[in-house]
Amino acid sequence: MVITVDSLSTKNGIEALYRKMYDNVKFLGEVLACNSRERESSVV
Repeated sequence: MVITVDSLSTKNGIEALYRKMYDNVKFLGEVLACNSRERESSVV
């Protein structure tokens, strides 16, 4: 099986994109969880 440079870099780019998106989603989730915790503690 021969992998051309184009397909390899595209595959790596897609994996990097997915990883970046996953990190962003995880970060957003942590921020939202933090905000909801702060809201709960300020209400109590």
